[in-house]
Amino acid sequence: MIIKLNEHHSLVINKDEEYNCYDVELIEYHFNRVIRFPMERYSADALEEEYGITM
Repeated sequence: MIIKLNEHHSLVINKDEEYNCYDVELIEYHFNRVIRFPMERYSADALEEEYGITM
């Protein structure tokens, strides 16, 4: 799932069924490049606390 936070940032969220968590990657858009920040794992509660997203 891709969630657009604003015109310069998006989150790519994938559920990891084996570990019952979410793999989250932050993408930052610039005029001439895209930066992908390393993936982090979040529980559903941590994802809601960090980004305000309820899964």
